[in-house]
Amino acid sequence: MSLRALLAASIGFVALPARAELVLERRFALEFELATTAFELRASEGGQSEEQRPPAVRRSESQLLETTDRADDADDPLARFVRHYDTVSSAFSFGGGAREPDEEVVTAGLEGRTVAFEREDEDEWSRTCDGEGIHERQLARLRADLSLAVFLPPAEHAPAEPWELGYAPFERLIGPLGPVGARQRRRTPGTGGGLDLAPSGLVEPLWLLLARAEGTATFTPEEPEADAALPRRATFAFRFEAEHDGAKHIVRGREVEAEDEVELFLEGTGTLAWDPESGAIELVLEGELDLTEELRVSFSANGATAELEGSLAMNGPLELEASERRAE
Repeated sequence: MSLRALLAASIGFVALPARAELVLERRFALEFELATTAFELRASEGGQSEEQRPPAVRRSESQLLETTDRADDADDPLARFVRHYDTVSSAFSFGGGAREPDEEVVTAGLEGRTVAFEREDEDEWSRTCDGEGIHERQLARLRADLSLAVFLPPAEHAPAEPWELGYAPFERLIGPLGPVGARQRRRTPGTGGGLDLAPSGLVEPLWLLLARAEGTATFTPEEPEADAALPRRATFAFRFEAEHDGAKHIVRGREVEAEDEVELFLEGTGTLAWDPESGAIELVLEGELDLTEELRVSFSANGATAELEGSLAMNGPLELEASERRAE
């Protein structure tokens, strides 16, 4: 190497900024409960009809996801990072009438695993895992972007001015893993005749029921608290509504004509707190879920055409907490 080349290389080396590893820890905790306030089924076959009111059903769920993301540097946007799934837990309880609730806890096979995310396009990522046991389809659908900075006021936003967000940022709170995981096991009251009926409100995950939600969350800034760990604060109120078509999965094991229409409303309030210097963010919200469902199934039975119609109404509370901070 010539002296000139050596000198140029030395100057270039000195001028390069130090590459600092970025480590982000995030936590998402969700709890909700849906209880039936109305449940009616009406069956007809060969000119005869019968009505039935199944016992009240209660569906309770809690989810906890804790992750640690590591990147070689703090480039924005990140080109590559690895995510360790420290805690992945989904607990749910389902019961009705005199029947004791069924309870189950699942980890989706991700707890304790590390997944590498590499950017391929603006919103496209490839994913690789450090071990076996995770279904390729599930791996490909894992949510990459879990940043809570999406809730902060836009750049150059006036400090005292409110700002609004649609439902899209809230998807990472309702379903932080992304659109993965199986539907709940069939836990519906028997309807007679061996029809394996599964109304969406009883078996579908919340992230799926809210997948096409529309609405607005309005954030109102508060006065900064100088001595607080998270000095910047805002309160917000939200209302989202969604429609879900569950006809494809409402019946298993029969050829049927089916309709299954669900309307879901989520409304509530929350607080957002953050520290611009450390990057720490915390978000808490409380809300109320209201669900209505209308279903119809037509099929052949005993040489005749039978039809089953039903209506379902459910409501209950939802609580959610999320946090993000840089590891020390």
